[in-house]
Amino acid sequence: KQWYQRRVAITAGVDWKYAWLKACEGFCKEHRNTPRVAPHVCTFLRSISIAECFEPIETPTEASKTMFHVKKVFNSVWVEFLKMEKPVELYHEILSSLNTDIIPYMGNPKLLIDFLVDSYDIGGVTSLLALNSLFILITKFNLDYPSFYAKLYRLRLCVD
Repeated sequence: KQWYQRRVAITAGVDWKYAWLKACEGFCKEHRNTPRVAPHVCTFLRSISIAECFEPIETPTEASKTMFHVKKVFNSVWVEFLKMEKPVELYHEILSSLNTDIIPYMGNPKLLIDFLVDSYDIGGVTSLLALNSLFILITKFNLDYPSFYAKLYRLRLCVD
Protein backbone atom coordinates (compact mmCIF):
# COMPACT_ATOMS: atom_id res chain seq x y z
CA LYS A 1 0.00 0.00 0.00
CA GLN A 2 2.83 2.43 0.79
CA TRP A 3 4.38 1.80 -2.62
CA TYR A 4 1.07 2.65 -4.31
CA GLN A 5 0.60 5.83 -2.26
CA ARG A 6 4.14 6.94 -3.04
CA ARG A 7 3.62 6.28 -6.78
CA VAL A 8 0.34 8.24 -6.76
CA ALA A 9 2.08 11.15 -5.02
CA ILE A 10 4.91 11.11 -7.54
CA THR A 11 2.45 10.94 -10.43
CA ALA A 12 0.56 13.96 -9.12
CA GLY A 13 3.82 15.87 -8.63
CA VAL A 14 5.09 14.91 -12.06
CA ASP A 15 1.83 15.96 -13.71
CA TRP A 16 1.98 19.50 -12.38
CA LYS A 17 5.70 19.75 -13.16
CA TYR A 18 5.02 18.76 -16.74
CA ALA A 19 2.28 21.39 -17.05
CA TRP A 20 4.43 24.16 -15.55
CA LEU A 21 7.50 23.26 -17.60
CA LYS A 22 5.42 23.16 -20.78
CA ALA A 23 3.96 26.61 -19.96
CA CYS A 24 7.45 27.93 -19.21
CA GLU A 25 8.70 26.63 -22.55
CA GLY A 26 6.02 28.64 -24.35
CA PHE A 27 6.80 31.69 -22.23
CA CYS A 28 10.50 31.45 -23.15
CA LYS A 29 9.64 31.31 -26.84
CA GLU A 30 7.36 34.36 -26.56
CA HIS A 31 9.79 36.45 -24.51
CA ARG A 32 13.07 35.44 -26.12
CA ASN A 33 14.10 39.08 -26.62
CA THR A 34 13.09 40.33 -23.16
CA PRO A 35 16.17 40.11 -20.92
CA ARG A 36 14.41 41.49 -17.84
CA VAL A 37 12.26 38.35 -17.47
CA ALA A 38 15.16 35.89 -17.78
CA PRO A 39 16.16 36.03 -14.07
CA HIS A 40 12.59 35.20 -13.05
CA VAL A 41 12.39 32.31 -15.50
CA CYS A 42 15.74 31.00 -14.21
CA THR A 43 14.54 31.17 -10.60
CA PHE A 44 11.38 29.30 -11.57
CA LEU A 45 13.27 26.60 -13.49
CA ARG A 46 15.70 26.04 -10.64
CA SER A 47 12.82 25.63 -8.20
CA ILE A 48 11.46 22.61 -10.06
CA SER A 49 13.29 19.42 -9.14
CA ILE A 50 12.84 16.50 -11.50
CA ALA A 51 15.11 14.14 -9.56
CA GLU A 52 12.22 11.75 -8.83
CA CYS A 53 11.82 11.24 -12.56
CA PHE A 54 15.15 9.43 -12.48
CA GLU A 55 14.25 6.97 -9.73
CA PRO A 56 14.02 3.36 -10.89
CA ILE A 57 10.49 2.19 -11.61
CA GLU A 58 9.55 -1.38 -10.80
CA THR A 59 6.75 -1.72 -13.35
CA PRO A 60 5.77 0.53 -16.24
CA THR A 61 2.82 2.69 -15.25
CA GLU A 62 1.13 5.89 -16.27
CA ALA A 63 3.56 7.61 -13.91
CA SER A 64 6.56 6.30 -15.86
CA LYS A 65 5.05 7.55 -19.12
CA THR A 66 4.47 10.96 -17.56
CA MET A 67 8.02 11.02 -16.17
CA PHE A 68 9.36 10.40 -19.66
CA HIS A 69 7.43 13.43 -20.91
CA VAL A 70 8.69 15.57 -18.03
CA LYS A 71 12.28 14.69 -18.89
CA LYS A 72 11.61 15.53 -22.53
CA VAL A 73 10.04 18.91 -21.77
CA PHE A 74 12.83 19.61 -19.23
CA ASN A 75 15.28 19.35 -22.13
CA SER A 76 13.30 21.62 -24.40
CA VAL A 77 12.49 24.27 -21.78
CA TRP A 78 16.16 24.66 -20.85
CA VAL A 79 17.16 24.90 -24.50
CA GLU A 80 14.51 27.59 -25.04
CA PHE A 81 15.58 29.41 -21.89
CA LEU A 82 19.21 29.42 -22.98
CA LYS A 83 18.15 31.09 -26.24
CA MET A 84 16.70 34.02 -24.28
CA GLU A 85 18.61 37.26 -23.88
CA LYS A 86 20.06 37.36 -20.38
CA PRO A 87 22.02 39.80 -18.24
CA VAL A 88 25.74 38.93 -18.13
CA GLU A 89 25.63 38.04 -14.42
CA LEU A 90 22.85 35.52 -15.01
CA TYR A 91 24.66 34.16 -18.07
CA HIS A 92 27.74 33.49 -15.93
CA GLU A 93 25.68 32.02 -13.10
CA ILE A 94 24.03 29.58 -15.49
CA LEU A 95 27.35 28.55 -17.02
CA SER A 96 28.90 27.94 -13.62
CA SER A 97 26.10 25.61 -12.49
CA LEU A 98 25.20 23.93 -15.78
CA ASN A 99 27.38 20.88 -15.17
CA THR A 100 25.87 20.14 -11.73
CA ASP A 101 22.27 21.38 -11.91
CA ILE A 102 21.16 20.82 -15.50
CA ILE A 103 23.34 18.39 -17.47
CA PRO A 104 22.81 15.43 -15.08
CA TYR A 105 19.04 15.70 -15.54
CA MET A 106 18.94 16.18 -19.29
CA GLY A 107 17.97 13.22 -21.40
CA ASN A 108 20.07 14.62 -24.23
CA PRO A 109 22.75 17.02 -22.95
CA LYS A 110 24.08 17.40 -26.50
CA LEU A 111 21.23 19.87 -27.00
CA LEU A 112 23.41 22.34 -25.08
CA ILE A 113 26.23 22.23 -27.64
CA ASP A 114 25.24 25.40 -29.50
CA PHE A 115 24.90 27.40 -26.29
CA LEU A 116 28.20 26.14 -24.89
CA VAL A 117 30.19 26.57 -28.10
CA ASP A 118 28.83 30.11 -28.53
CA SER A 119 29.72 30.82 -24.90
CA TYR A 120 33.19 29.35 -25.36
CA ASP A 121 33.75 31.52 -28.44
CA ILE A 122 32.94 34.74 -26.55
CA GLY A 123 36.28 34.70 -24.74
CA GLY A 124 37.38 35.84 -21.31
CA VAL A 125 35.51 34.72 -18.20
CA THR A 126 32.59 33.40 -20.24
CA SER A 127 34.90 30.97 -22.06
CA LEU A 128 36.34 29.73 -18.81
CA LEU A 129 32.88 29.13 -17.37
CA ALA A 130 31.75 27.23 -20.49
CA LEU A 131 34.89 25.13 -20.45
CA ASN A 132 33.82 22.70 -17.71
CA SER A 133 30.45 21.83 -19.24
CA LEU A 134 31.98 21.48 -22.71
CA PHE A 135 34.62 19.14 -21.32
CA ILE A 136 31.90 17.03 -19.68
CA LEU A 137 30.05 16.76 -23.00
CA ILE A 138 33.29 15.80 -24.76
CA THR A 139 34.35 13.17 -22.24
CA LYS A 140 31.05 11.70 -21.02
CA PHE A 141 28.78 12.17 -24.03
CA ASN A 142 31.29 11.75 -26.88
CA LEU A 143 30.90 15.25 -28.26
CA ASP A 144 33.15 15.75 -31.26
CA TYR A 145 34.56 19.28 -31.08
CA PRO A 146 37.81 19.26 -33.10
CA SER A 147 38.90 22.83 -32.33
CA PHE A 148 38.38 22.47 -28.57
CA TYR A 149 42.03 21.96 -27.64
CA ALA A 150 43.32 24.59 -30.07
CA LYS A 151 40.92 27.12 -28.55
CA LEU A 152 41.85 25.97 -25.06
CA TYR A 153 45.52 26.58 -25.85
CA ARG A 154 44.73 30.06 -27.22
CA LEU A 155 42.67 30.78 -24.12
CA ARG A 156 45.59 29.74 -21.93
CA LEU A 157 47.92 32.05 -23.87
CA CYS A 158 45.52 34.95 -23.31
CA VAL A 159 45.49 34.32 -19.55
CA ASP A 160 49.32 34.17 -19.24
